Amino acid sequence: MREADQAKLALAGAEERATAAEKRAEEAERRAEAAEKKAEKAEEDAAKAREAADSERVLRRTSSELVSQLTARVTGLEKEVDALKADLEVARGENTQLERLRIGAELLVDELQVPQPDGTATLEARLLSISNRFGALRRESFEAGVFWTLVMEQTHYGDTLDLEGLSLGMVPGFSDEEMEELKKKTAPAAATIAGLLASFAFPLPSPPSDE
Repeated sequence: MREADQAKLALAGAEERATAAEKRAEEAERRAEAAEKKAEKAEEDAAKAREAADSERVLRRTSSELVSQLTARVTGLEKEVDALKADLEVARGENTQLERLRIGAELLVDELQVPQPDGTATLEARLLSISNRFGALRRESFEAGVFWTLVMEQTHYGDTLDLEGLSLGMVPGFSDEEMEELKKKTAPAAATIAGLLASFAFPLPSPPSDE
């Protein structure tokens, strides 16, 4: 009887130990599952962290490239602005020079009394016709010189000066040698008379008064 009881007790103890071992095994399994889940979660977090790090590196690289591109663009624009400023200064200088030339040209055509061609209203048109005015001025100057020379001659010879005969031109019959001799004899007097004419027929403007 004792042996049977002991066997039962031993069996009961074995069952208890088996149950306890089974519980420990189940607990270990649960812990293992929990640890596995934690490991999976940690792996997911690590993967996300790697992705975030990769994204950040890409973002940094992209940002760096954009900054470099923008810096280069700004530098290029600054150079363009400097070039435009230089061109503007040149244009201003040219404009100033052109304005001075315009004023000078206007004074010139006014002084020469160049008329405004019919149907025009620009300074350019007057400048283009200035050669015609030069021709007219040469003729006017020549006529004025002849006029004052004859006036001066009349102060010397009075009515004895044959103006009508002079208006017929040179007396024919002189040889080339004789004409050359006449020109040589006349040249000094012509220069003197020209100086006299310049002094009273074409007087210079009076200097401004100090008053």
